[in-house]
Amino acid sequence: MKAMVMNTKTKLLSIPIYKGKLMIMVTDDIEFIQKQEPEFRNAGEVFAHTYFGSIKDWQCIKIIFNFNNSHSKITHGCVAHECIHACNMILEHRGIISSFNNDEAQAYFLEWIVNECYKFFDKIGCKVELKAK
Repeated sequence: MKAMVMNTKTKLLSIPIYKGKLMIMVTDDIEFIQKQEPEFRNAGEVFAHTYFGSIKDWQCIKIIFNFNNSHSKITHGCVAHECIHACNMILEHRGIISSFNNDEAQAYFLEWIVNECYKFFDKIGCKVELKAK
């Protein structure tokens, strides 16, 4: 089954405990993203990316998944990769130091981000692949 995105869909969430917002963007129209997001105007094709942004007065972490790209399919590994970036950006900005011996906050927060991504994918009918090609 092919991922059925049809342009760009977004989900905006309030981040529990650590405050701020998380925006998950799923697209098959990278030109729309390039017009809306200044960071990507000259970036060429975006496969998947996580970055800081803002929405009104809220700090926002944005994750983009481009389901129509020439590089690779969006895989479970790709989702994990972008979610760990989002998790670490927030924790670092909030002054939380994670380590191999102290990673419980990171593990719980990462679980929340991943679950929210998959709930959104299910809702809009996007299929995440096991293999990249």
